[in-house]
Amino acid sequence: MQQLRRVGDADRKLYESYLSQFNEISQRRTLQDASARIISPATLPESPSSPRRKLFYAAGGIVGLGGGLLLAFLIEFLKSGIKSSAEVEQSFGYPVIGFIPLVPSRKSRGIAYGRMLNKITETPLSQFSEAVHAMRISLELSSANPKVILVTSALPAEGKSTAALLLAASSASSGRRTVLLDCDLRQQVASRAFRNNHQPGLSELLRGTAGPMDVIGKDPATKTYVIPAGSMVANAADLLRSERMRDLIAELRDEFDYIVIDTSPLLPVVDALALASIADKVLMIVEWGQTPRASISEAFKVLRPEAHRVAGIVLNKVDLKQLQGYSYGGGYHYRSVSKYFADA
Repeated sequence: MQQLRRVGDADRKLYESYLSQFNEISQRRTLQDASARIISPATLPESPSSPRRKLFYAAGGIVGLGGGLLLAFLIEFLKSGIKSSAEVEQSFGYPVIGFIPLVPSRKSRGIAYGRMLNKITETPLSQFSEAVHAMRISLELSSANPKVILVTSALPAEGKSTAALLLAASSASSGRRTVLLDCDLRQQVASRAFRNNHQPGLSELLRGTAGPMDVIGKDPATKTYVIPAGSMVANAADLLRSERMRDLIAELRDEFDYIVIDTSPLLPVVDALALASIADKVLMIVEWGQTPRASISEAFKVLRPEAHRVAGIVLNKVDLKQLQGYSYGGGYHYRSVSKYFADA
């Protein structure tokens, strides 16, 4: 009984403590309710107070536009290619002799070459033809009418064979006796363009197994004489720098008014350097916006022994619509001059 009594006393004290706290809290609540009053009745909101969507949309649009412009600037700034004559002159110290417009084509290379050569002969007043003629005339004005022109590039697939074909066709269209030598004995792009890459050519001529009349041909469309590359040889550079090659060029100087030499790119092989000493001028072809600056610099280092023969650079595969965003020739604008051309 005593133990139960002690437990009962303890529970009673605990109850009294809780009751005292409850009464105190009830008194405070009554005081708070007495001092509160209604300012305005609550209403149902028409839109959420958070998040503020319009503000987020506006901020997101501004940030996205700014980021896009910054990214476009960085991409353009970090590109290693050349897109203006000012960049060429500042980076390498050589002038831009001209440019060759881009001709989009999904057809085979042979058909594409034929299409471009036909533009020279069939549409002489087209923008493409005028650009090619301007390249040739600028080259002639850069020196005292050079007769032997060597066309090369830093890397493969920049269009140096196309430039050589067009340069020869432009010269022939002006009434000059023009011959094109395919000295790229490895790839023979110019020979394939005229469909005579399986015939005896320059390699047979230099080895003494064929004569000039056996290898030289004439393209009826462009009136250009062509000496194809002939069969592939292992010692191409030695063959091209031989005394027979020098004698051949001397003979061609007497027979023709204009000689265009299509040779290999400078960085992969040394064939172009072996031929540079027999040319009057060297024309460097650079793919517009694609060829790395470092590769162009290395190519000019390779040509350093014959640097005095370098006439300048031709920008190839130029997108004329994009070109108006870059300075060329003191402010070239595609739309403002297009009315001068027959295909505009």
